[in-house]
Amino acid sequence: MASDFMPTPKRVHPLRKRRVQVAHWRSIWRRFSNQLSRLSISCAGYGVILSLLLIFLYLLWEVLPLLRGAQLEAQGQQPLAVSIEQPLALALSPSADLALILSATQGALWIDPVSGQLHQQQPLPFLSSAQVQHFSQADAETGLSAWGLSQGELWVSQHRFYSVYQEGELVSQGNVEFPLPITQPFDPEGRALILTALATNLAQSQLLLAAVSEDQRLLVQRWQLQPEVKLLEQSVQRLDFQAQYLLIDANLKHLLIIDTQAQLQVFSAGQEGPAITWQKQLETRLSGMEGITHLLRLPGGRSFLSADTQGQVQQWQLIQKAGHELSLQKLRQFPALSQSIQHLSADPYSKSFLAMDQQGQTALYPTTSGEEPLRWSASAQTQHWSFAAHPQRLIALDADGLTSWQVHHPHPEISWRTLWTQVHYEGYEAPAWVWQPAVAHDSFEPKFSLTPLMLGTLKTALFSLLFAMPLAIMAAIYTACFMSPGLRAWVKPGIELMEAFPTVIIGFIAGLWLAPWVEAHLASVISLLLFLPFAMLLAGLFNQKWLPKLLKRPVPGSGTELFILLPWLFLCGAVLIYCAPQLEAFWFQGDLGAWLSAHSIDYEQRNAMIVGIAMGFAVIPAIFSIAEDALFNVPRHLTQGALALGASPWQTVRRVVLPAAAAGIFSALMIGLGRALGETMILLMASGNTPLSNFNLFEGMRSLSASLVIELPETAVGSSHYRVLFLAALLLFVFTFVLNTLAEVVRQRLRQHYRTL
Repeated sequence: MASDFMPTPKRVHPLRKRRVQVAHWRSIWRRFSNQLSRLSISCAGYGVILSLLLIFLYLLWEVLPLLRGAQLEAQGQQPLAVSIEQPLALALSPSADLALILSATQGALWIDPVSGQLHQQQPLPFLSSAQVQHFSQADAETGLSAWGLSQGELWVSQHRFYSVYQEGELVSQGNVEFPLPITQPFDPEGRALILTALATNLAQSQLLLAAVSEDQRLLVQRWQLQPEVKLLEQSVQRLDFQAQYLLIDANLKHLLIIDTQAQLQVFSAGQEGPAITWQKQLETRLSGMEGITHLLRLPGGRSFLSADTQGQVQQWQLIQKAGHELSLQKLRQFPALSQSIQHLSADPYSKSFLAMDQQGQTALYPTTSGEEPLRWSASAQTQHWSFAAHPQRLIALDADGLTSWQVHHPHPEISWRTLWTQVHYEGYEAPAWVWQPAVAHDSFEPKFSLTPLMLGTLKTALFSLLFAMPLAIMAAIYTACFMSPGLRAWVKPGIELMEAFPTVIIGFIAGLWLAPWVEAHLASVISLLLFLPFAMLLAGLFNQKWLPKLLKRPVPGSGTELFILLPWLFLCGAVLIYCAPQLEAFWFQGDLGAWLSAHSIDYEQRNAMIVGIAMGFAVIPAIFSIAEDALFNVPRHLTQGALALGASPWQTVRRVVLPAAAAGIFSALMIGLGRALGETMILLMASGNTPLSNFNLFEGMRSLSASLVIELPETAVGSSHYRVLFLAALLLFVFTFVLNTLAEVVRQRLRQHYRTL
């Protein structure tokens, strides 16, 4: 009975049961796929962010050494195994494993700076018969020294360091030579030489010797060093003042003499010949100097330092402007020491110098960067200093022996000031922004101003967008809102296909064909750029206002106005090209290029206008495509509602379509701007690659990206040039990242603002 009241279980069909199981597993697989997709997309997004962060950190890591200041590490003092009498100079081998001390009585002594042991003593032949009255040196790289003797002789010595293998190790050795023949005394009267100076010009292979005798006569000789050593000219003349210091400039054309009254007398060479007269061209005072104690010619001879009893150090140069007389110009004044300057020494391997006062307070000054000097205390009895290159080492000679320091300052020429502000460089009449990192020699000042590169980058983007933005945006408006669907199906893909065109080909055409053609037809091009937009507006006005009145009915073929506009533009272009020579003759005296030059406007064949046109063709497809999609995808009910309320098509576009598509148009412009900022090949081939700090339409430029492409493969790893290029890459990265971020913020706000339409 009980079984009669129990419900009979329903029998599930096997096929239905299987379907339920399949649906269950499909649901599980769908959830798993969703989770996997969500995880993959999240990982990809975080991966992009992580990649950007790693790129930023890597660039920052390469740039950080530029931000580190100078450091000094004392290496200790080493007593010498031999007593040094009347030391005149100290030199150190590039590897800092051999030191040379030149003595007025002992000659040349080669010493191990680590152990203090004497390796070799080389006597000098003239020291046994005369006393040294004055000693001077040329640039450290030449190893040349001048010995002014008491009997009117002037000997020139040259010390050299060289490396040899001994027992499988590379060790330094050296010797002293005499490159000039001594056939007669430098002073024919045999008077003692109280001042001497010498300098070389490697380009001319010449050596200039100058000396002042005890009776104040100036004696000068010019020697040819190659292919054979011979005397070219000599002169003797009396001075009307008491000379205290004597220097020679880099070109061997000027003698600089400081008298006891701190007056600078500059003598220039007259007409070349066996016997010449050095004529006084300038007499001035070193302003701000009180009691000059030292005068030092910096490596290269393009400027010199003066030090006084007040601890001041100033840098000067001789400058001669076009059509003007020679003048003295102060480049910069360095932070002063507390006491009178006792010693000045220039670093031949970098643009730095050392100054020490009477109390032993010492400072290492970077010449170009203007940074605060590295200060420390040394022995007040220090007599001479010397520098080594690898590693950077500084060594001092005093009565107790040799004291050495390890210097950690690999980038003395870099500072915030040299990167962004105008700097007064050697040979320049005024402070300037200059990018010239590659120099022929260590004695030249490398110039690392990033301002010309930043201005070149902005100049490229500005002129590119000035050309591309109106064409791309207006073309997008016409294609999306006015063009017939059949024509749009051909025009839009055609313009988008332009983006696949290699930019190197665009740059090639712009540099080799467009630039020369524009230079030859400059007036025609300017006329086309100025008047074609007005011709286009006139055609639109004619099509909208006057043509319907002439036809007594609406213009047929709406959306095909392009076929009316193009012939009109070709006709106007032909007329402008034909009339341009007449306009040039009327307004610019027949030559626009000469007119620009007369008004101090330089014209270069490859200039910003050429780059703007070429870059515009590369940027137009990206701007057009995104802007056209944004305009075309504006909801139809908005445009149809506006038209139904009586608005004209143009009013609908201006009041409804453009605000609704503003976010997309702004995104298109930002993408175009990013493309222009990062473009390289067109700039390399069409801009001239000249780093200039102006926005002249007719001059070239150099961008950050172009400098990276050209210079980075050829720079030494870890050098100042290498670090500054990574700084340029970091700036470009941060600039584009910040620009894109701001663009996205603005785009989101525009979207929120016009969402209610």
